[in-house]
Amino acid sequence: HVGISKYPFIILKATQEEIKKIITKAKEEKIFVIDYPQEMFDTGPDEELVQALSKAKEPNIKYHACVLVGEIEKLKILTSHLKLYR
Repeated sequence: HVGISKYPFIILKATQEEIKKIITKAKEEKIFVIDYPQEMFDTGPDEELVQALSKAKEPNIKYHACVLVGEIEKLKILTSHLKLYR
């Protein structure tokens, strides 16, 4: 199983508003964030996505998910109130 990750992926359930708050706090704490805004679903090639996001206003961006990479203790502070996704 070559594709098995050395590190676990923990999938948590959150509302769009919770995801937005987590992304904002993670960026403030210099935690590595990959976000999944609505524009990713509305566009095709990467160039379209970049153009759409350059026009988007931060407070109005709707996030569907995010990936956080960092020290477990910092991540726990941001996510401990969330439940596992089922």
